[in-house]
Amino acid sequence: VPSPPDARGPEVDKMNREHLRSHFDSYMGELLRRMPIADRKAFKHVVVDSYEVGSQNWTDGFGEAFKAHYGYDATPYLPVLSGRIVGSAEQSNRFLWDLRRYMADRVAQDYVGGLRDISREHGLKAWLENYGHAGFFGEFLQYGGQSDEIGGEFWAQYETEGGNLELRDAASAAHIYGLPVTYAEAWTGGPPFSNTPSDLKRRGDWAFAQGVSQMVLHVNIAQPDERRPGISAWFGTEFNRHNTWFEQSKSFFDYLTRSHFMLQQGKYVADVAYFIGEDTPKMVGLQEPALPGGYSYDFINADVINNRLTMKNGRFTLPDGMNYRLIVIPDGVSIRPETLKKLRDLVAQGGAVWGAPRSKSPSLQNYPACDTEIQQLAKQMWAGCDGVKIKSAAYGKGLVFRNAPLLLTLQQLNVPADVTGIETAASRVMFLHRRSADADIYFISNQQKAAVDLSPSFRVAGRAPELWNPETGERRSLAVYDTVNGQTRVPLHLEGDGSVFVVFRGKAAPTRITGVQRDGKTLAQTTAYSRAQQTAFARAPGASTFSFSLWVKPERDTPLYKEANTGVIGLGDPHNDLIFPVQGEFYLHGKTDVSAGLAVGTNGVTIIEHGTAHFVPILSHAIPITDWTHLAVVYKAGQPQLYANGVLVHTGLKSTRVVHPWEPNRPNFGGSISGYQRDTRAWSPAEVAAIFKNSQPSMPAPEATEPLQLTPSGNGGIRAIAWKAGTYTLQRATGKPLTWKVPALPAAVPLKGEWAVAFPANSGAPTSTRFDSLASLSANANPTIKYFSGTATYSKTFEVPASTLAANRKLYLDLGQVGSIAQVILNGKSLGTLWKAPFLLDISKAAQAGPNQLEVRVTNAWHNRLVGNQWAPDAFKAPGTEQLWGSSLPNYGQSEPLFPAGLMGPVTLRQASVTMLR
Repeated sequence: VPSPPDARGPEVDKMNREHLRSHFDSYMGELLRRMPIADRKAFKHVVVDSYEVGSQNWTDGFGEAFKAHYGYDATPYLPVLSGRIVGSAEQSNRFLWDLRRYMADRVAQDYVGGLRDISREHGLKAWLENYGHAGFFGEFLQYGGQSDEIGGEFWAQYETEGGNLELRDAASAAHIYGLPVTYAEAWTGGPPFSNTPSDLKRRGDWAFAQGVSQMVLHVNIAQPDERRPGISAWFGTEFNRHNTWFEQSKSFFDYLTRSHFMLQQGKYVADVAYFIGEDTPKMVGLQEPALPGGYSYDFINADVINNRLTMKNGRFTLPDGMNYRLIVIPDGVSIRPETLKKLRDLVAQGGAVWGAPRSKSPSLQNYPACDTEIQQLAKQMWAGCDGVKIKSAAYGKGLVFRNAPLLLTLQQLNVPADVTGIETAASRVMFLHRRSADADIYFISNQQKAAVDLSPSFRVAGRAPELWNPETGERRSLAVYDTVNGQTRVPLHLEGDGSVFVVFRGKAAPTRITGVQRDGKTLAQTTAYSRAQQTAFARAPGASTFSFSLWVKPERDTPLYKEANTGVIGLGDPHNDLIFPVQGEFYLHGKTDVSAGLAVGTNGVTIIEHGTAHFVPILSHAIPITDWTHLAVVYKAGQPQLYANGVLVHTGLKSTRVVHPWEPNRPNFGGSISGYQRDTRAWSPAEVAAIFKNSQPSMPAPEATEPLQLTPSGNGGIRAIAWKAGTYTLQRATGKPLTWKVPALPAAVPLKGEWAVAFPANSGAPTSTRFDSLASLSANANPTIKYFSGTATYSKTFEVPASTLAANRKLYLDLGQVGSIAQVILNGKSLGTLWKAPFLLDISKAAQAGPNQLEVRVTNAWHNRLVGNQWAPDAFKAPGTEQLWGSSLPNYGQSEPLFPAGLMGPVTLRQASVTMLR
């Protein structure tokens, strides 16, 4: 929507506090004058979005201020701004450097700092996004550090890995300037009217792992009337009251609230600070050399080094307690004498710096003496450290490193990795560490659809681990862990897209469990998983050699092509993607890497590679797929092979790029999938046949969520919940192993037969109907059901034997596949809302012997109804049917796929055994 005329016109002078005050008074001041103080209950912030306007290089009194700042007059050098050389090219370039640096200083101090000060006069806070685009002329850390509060931004859909820079910008600025919370403009962009909480979670957890500790929803637009879906924006997720799942979102927001609370405890823990240099404009720093796995970092600037940094206990320390062991100066970044002198002094007091000596200042200030000073300082610090024969040397109480591997540097500084054991799961498991006065808090996020088993080691000793689940609010002590050499290893099972907090507090127990077996097979261990053990859930990206497989049942066609290994083919076509290939620069910035995607239709299969100027059907094969079919893709040296039901059916072209795998990432895939797995090597034909033979399309049993749950009890015992029969053995840190048997448990009971289904009266769908079996609503022949969006209520009565509810049993309800959110009500009692897989719920306390009345209220996104509104409008013309209206609705093509919707099942009852161990 265009801005009104009164909001258009020249930009305010961003290097002049007087003009800024005039602007504030004419804009925000007008609101304040019209709003009685007593009514300002919600008016708390003045918000500055990302910088997206033009630059500026002058203001009132700029020349005089420049001279006072640098000690020389800019006037003789002004012709340089028109492309002329004054004095010499070296002098002209240095003047331009000084000019740009001073512009950045002024926009931070006078625009952001000025807005902060004026806002405070009115009892408000300045809230800022500290980055910009084409016209941004600041330095992101200094610019953000002048605000009261700071935020980054991320979009709903996945971007390249470089997409994290706006979050790292904000998080680093918050950490080094002592701002307690890092906000994020959350889930901007994305397909309109498509996402539900389960689609948002992985990206949100990714943002948390970048340092975000508070989401700001983008966007919740006020709805002035009851027309739906109402007023929306193409560049945001619909968090407003007219979203179909607005009333069902409490559980999702509870998860966010719990995560916010945990991520705002204590201080962020990082060992490395990367110096961004002093050049401007600057949007992001360089993480060069790359940080070894298991460590965390921030960016740091000259302002903080010179004015806030001291040495304490051998670490670079800020006034609020944030600290680092090592400062890295990447090659090519600039540094002025005063900053290098401060670093020299800090190293002499015990600090450590990695980098090469500099020979010149970038500035014209005190030129050429400034270069001489740089050289003298560098000679002092790096004396005897040539980076070839000698890669580290002492200076005072500290150390300097040059051209040394960063991992070896950290090891020499006696800084072990903060977390180890997650790298085997592929860099798709992320972590963030915070430390409070009485606890170490680790956030662990599984950034993939498949579940993963890990045995990570944490840099914590002597404390007992607890598992805090932000999805459910459950907190429980962990019985299985071990402490060795100052590290605590904790076996973890992470659901697909799952996240947990591992909290260390309290004293480690001497009787802790160090390993768990069932019938001789290891279920959990406190030693690192071997490579063979990792094969089942290996996620590390391959280099043109890898394999993956899954069961699939598509419900619509997908375009098939003539195969090609160069060019851009079919980029905008409506593929039935279940794996959309991310742009190859996710792996490496350049033009050599691609990722492989998979589109499956009832008519065949296409493997698509995506990279820079590269979108090609490397394999495309016509094959009818009308029922559950097992597909395996084997890439060997860049050439893909397609297997169907264990048999090789087609070989594609050899890729011209370095190929990486991806994973199921399309919630709008037209069909169903099950049993996805991936490996970092090429499977043999016999291995593919064995995988097909030994698997079937089904939802995982509860054991897939956690093989055995062990929780210490208050009297020194352990409560064990098991989902499978067998002989269980616990290896203990002290004493003999503990063994017990779990008798055979009843098989899972499917809730088959007829379901009563009700739809809202104004939806156009029947208010009451019956389904003989469960399937996606989008596959229904009735168009009012096929295109339904909203909440459908499924009801069923089922029997529970009294023996199922014994004290040594637990009863679980597994809903199977759900599209997309399910509220479960059993015998009139609401048991909560499930918004991501697995849709599994403990119903032991709510179930009763005999008949039980089950009600499942399932809500999906607006997408299906909006497609129907465009391509089957006559189905919704009946009197009393809600007629949709929106300010910005998508224009769907005729082949636009529908999303799986409703309760698809299979719905089953599963039992577990409960044993108290002494």
